[in-house]
Amino acid sequence: MGLGAGVILRLLRNLAPGRKLAFWLFLTAGAAGAYLIASASGIPTGTFWMNVFFSAVILLAVNSLLQLVNAVVWEYLLKQKRGINLPRLVIDVVNFAVLAAAALALLRTVFAVNLNAFLVTSTVVSAVVGLSLQDVLGSVVAGMALQMEKPFAVGDWIRLSGEEEGQLVQMSWRTLTVRTRDNHTLILPNSTVTKQSITNLSRSKPFLIRLNVGFAYKHPPGEVRRVMLEAVRESGVAREEPAPSVLLKSYGDFSIEYEIRFWCDDYGRKPQLMDAVMSRIWYSAKRAGIEIPFPVRDVTVKTLPEDFEEQKETRLRDGIFRDLRSVGLFEGLSDDQLRQVASTSSVLRFTEGEHLFHQGDFGDSMYIVKSGEVRVMVRRARGDYEIVARIGQGGFFGEMSLLTGEPRTASVIADTETEVIVLSKHDFSTIISSDEGVVEALSKTLSERMQALTERSARADEASRAVRAPQRADLIRRIRSFFGL
Repeated sequence: MGLGAGVILRLLRNLAPGRKLAFWLFLTAGAAGAYLIASASGIPTGTFWMNVFFSAVILLAVNSLLQLVNAVVWEYLLKQKRGINLPRLVIDVVNFAVLAAAALALLRTVFAVNLNAFLVTSTVVSAVVGLSLQDVLGSVVAGMALQMEKPFAVGDWIRLSGEEEGQLVQMSWRTLTVRTRDNHTLILPNSTVTKQSITNLSRSKPFLIRLNVGFAYKHPPGEVRRVMLEAVRESGVAREEPAPSVLLKSYGDFSIEYEIRFWCDDYGRKPQLMDAVMSRIWYSAKRAGIEIPFPVRDVTVKTLPEDFEEQKETRLRDGIFRDLRSVGLFEGLSDDQLRQVASTSSVLRFTEGEHLFHQGDFGDSMYIVKSGEVRVMVRRARGDYEIVARIGQGGFFGEMSLLTGEPRTASVIADTETEVIVLSKHDFSTIISSDEGVVEALSKTLSERMQALTERSARADEASRAVRAPQRADLIRRIRSFFGL
């Protein structure tokens, strides 16, 4: 028998319950061997204790057979091969019924017990036990109902009637175990679970998220909706269908309250999804100049100079001028001309992962990185993107769109929290229209920059040098045309 058990174990060594099966097989083999040795030594087999020993061996053998069925049928054939996962409660009930039937058969055949009298006595005992354990038995029966109906499964997010929500981590005969977002463990009796309303949040796909944000009264609702919807789409967490929406909810004491609605799939990540959208709304509103107000409850604690705002603006423009002066593209421009450009340019902030613009977008502005870093990505013919450059503090990009109005030839994405100076066509129109030499200076520097890039990529061959003069002449023509000169 021990040899047979070893062969079976070798065949089933890769099954999930292999260790448990090994334990019961070896225990059964040992008990059977001990019984055979006792019988061979002359101990009478009809005595009470030998009958008990024999019955124990039979029950161990039945249990080992049940463990074998569990390994082969339930675990291997149904669960691993066909993906059918029977509730543990069903398997336990079947095993208990088979063992109970085997025990009753042994009582009748080995011990010659009158089962009719036994069943009557068992009925009385069961009634007494049932009354004393009615809560426990109620939970067990409720657990069986939950296992059969399967309103939720381990791993689902559920909300209890008390508005507490968490992830279901275990279902047993008597209880459900739920882990909340605060990592608290709730153990709920099944009888209590079946008496209350429970929402299975994981089966509601997609699910709706609502966020409330207040904006100042001076901003038109149409403009606010546009900025908020753009922020939701840029966050990358909301589904396209159903589409996000923004509703004007109420007029508050300090702001107009808006409700953002968007749909997502993974309820377990709800806090992270809300954080992504709320963060994008802040950055988008900041760039668009839309104010998120707050209640004012304090008084002035210090006196500001009358020209405080003017001084603040002067410091900002001086900083922009210094940044522009360090850009090689503008080395042919005078300080007065650069100060004029700095007086109308703007500074925008982007967060990690945000697009400054997309490849193919219309453009009439260039960017200078004031702080942070961006990556430049080009879409290839097969549809994927390749990173072609990373630009840090002091670097610039988009100059061709600024001077010629060409569509963007690449997408630019912020790698970190990034501030950029934005120079638009409007910022240059005055100095270009008033001084023809600006076109010459810009075209000269730009063509030299383009020629250097071409020479590096073409390994400085003669053909690339030959196109230098036509490039500059063509640039001058395109700049003049774009600015209407």
